[in-house]
Amino acid sequence: MKKFIIVIVALCMTTVVFTQNITIKAKYDERVELISILCHLAGYREYNMNMGGEYISDIDNYFSEVKNHQAVQMMASLHNSNGISYDAPMSFAIYLDKINSSFVLPSDSIVPERRWQGVDTKHTLELINDFYIQSDFATFFKQHKTFYQTICNEYNSTIISQFNQNWYEHFYGVPPTDNFEVIIGFTNGGGNYGPARQLPNRPRDVYAIIGFALDENKKPYFVSNPDTYINTLIHEFNHSFVNPLTADSNNAAQMEQTGKTLMKFSENVMRRNSYGNWQTIINESIVRAAVILYHIDNGDTPDKIRQLVIDEIATGFNWMPELVNCLQSFSKQKKKYPSLNTYYPEIADCLTSYTNKLSAKVNAIDFKK
Repeated sequence: MKKFIIVIVALCMTTVVFTQNITIKAKYDERVELISILCHLAGYREYNMNMGGEYISDIDNYFSEVKNHQAVQMMASLHNSNGISYDAPMSFAIYLDKINSSFVLPSDSIVPERRWQGVDTKHTLELINDFYIQSDFATFFKQHKTFYQTICNEYNSTIISQFNQNWYEHFYGVPPTDNFEVIIGFTNGGGNYGPARQLPNRPRDVYAIIGFALDENKKPYFVSNPDTYINTLIHEFNHSFVNPLTADSNNAAQMEQTGKTLMKFSENVMRRNSYGNWQTIINESIVRAAVILYHIDNGDTPDKIRQLVIDEIATGFNWMPELVNCLQSFSKQKKKYPSLNTYYPEIADCLTSYTNKLSAKVNAIDFKK
């Protein structure tokens, strides 16, 4: 997951895949708006950036009489007790199905994300559905559909039109097996999230939920800062190829110790970015290096690519030059390594070499007085 808080911290619904004939289109989603507005009313900092201009004012005015509803209080409690924040509410939203005027989970046994473990989701949904009815949320959503669609159209023409959807299969060496969704989260400000949904006997659904924010001229940030949003899109969809590799037990066995060492060397800065375990650091590292490969393969200037590498170093990914070189080597050896999965041991060796050299430098210091 990469979050931009503009300021910079690290889709509405159509099922699509990366092919020559089908194009991803951003759309709006009632589930995302419902849950993010509940988080806004509950006081979540990341859902109160208030960067959406009149839309945020509309929310505050329309829902003023239900701002103390039990569903709002529940979300505030979950934030404090379970750490439900940032992408966790969006991970819950994408699992919801709407039947008539109620939202349900496909199965009572589904846990949308680890922070939802132990939460009584049945009771949670009862309160959310009561809020939906009591607030007349459907009317609010209907009143803003023209606004939603206008922004989505603008995003598609500004961002999606520059997105090379076919690069992924070429680079990773395998066709996508996931469905991809791009959703504009109109209450999410500068926060962008990449949750995924896995339903039984279904392809995995991967989402890029893109925050909506206005600049000082009241133009969408994606218009005045397109590079930031294009990189977000490139980044999030790389996760759908990278994360399953680290989840593979064989790959994890090769990478775990190195990942924990990287975490040790960069723990403070990584935790500030909500990267709290070795798997996340490894996935983020590979994804960020792959983003740079995307820009190289799509003909960006050396100066721009050099700056991308420097930016990653400044974010705490000091091993980025080594990892980019490693992935470039993969790109040049497709006959030997037809997919990134077959090359994964080489990535592990690359990062292990980095941690060994850094450990040697630390151990070379004379710590005796």
